[in-house]
Amino acid sequence: MSVLSQCVKIQFGISDFMRDFGLKTPDDIIREDDYVYGDDPLHHVLDIYYPRQDTPDAGWPIIISVHGGAWVYGDKEKYQYYCMDLARRGFCVINFTYRLAPKFTFENQIKDLNAVVLWLYNHRLNFPVDLNNIFMVGDSAGAYLLSLYICLCSDEKLQSAYGVVPQAQFKPKAIGLNCGAYHIDFNDKGVSPIHQRLIQLIFYNEKTKHLIQNNRHQPLDYITEAFPPAFVMTANNDFLRSSSYALVDLLKSLELTYVFKDYGDSKTPLRHVFHLNIKDQKMALQCNNDQCDFFKRWIN
Repeated sequence: MSVLSQCVKIQFGISDFMRDFGLKTPDDIIREDDYVYGDDPLHHVLDIYYPRQDTPDAGWPIIISVHGGAWVYGDKEKYQYYCMDLARRGFCVINFTYRLAPKFTFENQIKDLNAVVLWLYNHRLNFPVDLNNIFMVGDSAGAYLLSLYICLCSDEKLQSAYGVVPQAQFKPKAIGLNCGAYHIDFNDKGVSPIHQRLIQLIFYNEKTKHLIQNNRHQPLDYITEAFPPAFVMTANNDFLRSSSYALVDLLKSLELTYVFKDYGDSKTPLRHVFHLNIKDQKMALQCNNDQCDFFKRWIN
């Protein structure tokens, strides 16, 4: 583990602990924890949350959440309260841990996301879920992984490059991309030196050279008409704000379906991934309501 990634983990860990301190599992949520979805029982684990009420005849629509953390940090425990808050809006939410850089690569993380989808289809009869209504959310690095994976599902070149075979029937109705990174640029002067060093650590190394040299790592270069309806959001003090605008410009140029929200103003400054702070910020609740309302437009 690099010194940089360890420092990021400590900094993020303190912030997330303070964000979620005092939160508990809501009484109106059923949670089922620690299912193993892959070969690594330490990292390949997931939780499932759904409402404690009568299940719809078809089952609950599904949200698969891809956590953020700069590719080097995070797990399902850090996202449990956010994901349970989504579940309270009438969804079955899958919250999973994946392998982290620098020990593992973003290529491994794409494979882990695919393994979760395959696990869902293989175990669908064990849970009150509706596979006809699958949605996905991701923030920050999780939004990068989600957008790249969505592109991979309809691109055989990406599938070959990553060694991933997606579930044939898998087609999410819509996705939520929150404060994400969609174009990797080591020379980007708009981000901090620490962010630049993280990009160097994660993307420009021997383990990922085969993907970088062939430009198999840039979501913006692979978005086509197959991209699902997207709810894209950022915030006025999000350090990745320009990346969301670049994504929206592309979606608009391709005449794809999307909703774009830029939350916060001078009186209500909002930072990167503010929507995870369900305890203290009214705007987080508003954002999550907006996103889930967008998803419900696509349920049939």
